[in-house]
Amino acid sequence: MKAGVDTPAFIHLMIVLEGMLRVMKEILSAEGFEARDSTNDLGPFGIEVLGRLDRTSGWTTSSLISSIDFQGPTS
Repeated sequence: MKAGVDTPAFIHLMIVLEGMLRVMKEILSAEGFEARDSTNDLGPFGIEVLGRLDRTSGWTTSSLISSIDFQGPTS
């Protein structure tokens, strides 16, 4: 951080953080949650989950997991 914000390492960090936040919001949205970028100036790299949306997607992680038939190893 001493080197400043114009260094390749810092630019890469920002790209990674922005990508991770975008994907996390997409996952939350797919699970039926309303999420947005943080409005907290002291925590800019966060996500605010506002609640569940009225509509839900055709699938959720929990329904996907419950549909998988976990069987033990077969011999």
